Amino acid sequence: MGLSEIWGVKAQADPLTNFFHNLLESLGIVDINPLESIPTWSNRRVGSESICKRLDRILVSADLLDCDFLLKQWIGCGGVSDHQPVFLQISSQSPKAHSPFKFNAGWLDHIDLVEALKDSWVLFDARSALSPVAQFSENLKRIKAISIKWSLNKNSQNIKDLIDIEFELKRFYDRHNFGFISVVDKDLLIEIESRKSSILLFREKEARQKSWALWLSCGDDNTPFFHKFAAHRKCRNSIWKLYDDSGNLVKGSEAIAEAGI
Repeated sequence: MGLSEIWGVKAQADPLTNFFHNLLESLGIVDINPLESIPTWSNRRVGSESICKRLDRILVSADLLDCDFLLKQWIGCGGVSDHQPVFLQISSQSPKAHSPFKFNAGWLDHIDLVEALKDSWVLFDARSALSPVAQFSENLKRIKAISIKWSLNKNSQNIKDLIDIEFELKRFYDRHNFGFISVVDKDLLIEIESRKSSILLFREKEARQKSWALWLSCGDDNTPFFHKFAAHRKCRNSIWKLYDDSGNLVKGSEAIAEAGI
């Protein structure tokens, strides 16, 4: 590695830098540059004895760069290790296929979304030109639109918060140099880690729900299977009957919609 990838008063360029670069080029391998040039390893010393290097890196085939992919690499902050984690994101430049809307029950743990959904719900109006089913359908459309917008904003905010938390943790560890910490600093660390765990748990619930919708693309031989599977899901997820506030059993789409309102 060259001097641009080494930090410290006593930093010296690696004599095998050119050999390493030429070897990668001959093998058709590319060293992906991170978004920010920062070290991935340090000797954990201070002052003139401190040396930091970009030791950890991600190497990919040059053929991957010719494909329709976007590559993004960044360096995170580690825990007890003297190495920092390196992340690589590979995404397609082609437009994503539309995915069906799925309401996550975990969203109801967030009072701001619940209040927004309550405010958007319109009570049944017997004088309306719309039928009870149509009015119920309009309420569902509003709930869907609000939930999608809230989810996008929530995920975007979570990404920003995770980045801020990673920087907070990095500053914390750099300040204490992985040594003993006071009770106050310990409580601060627990609070930061708690915020991080909360966000990661939210994202894990989202990923778990998406993993339930797994489809196989195995040709026309499986068409009957897919139709039966979809029909079974539709039957299982449909509301065929329910009890109203008076405890009476209600059946039929019109009666169910009226009871639901």
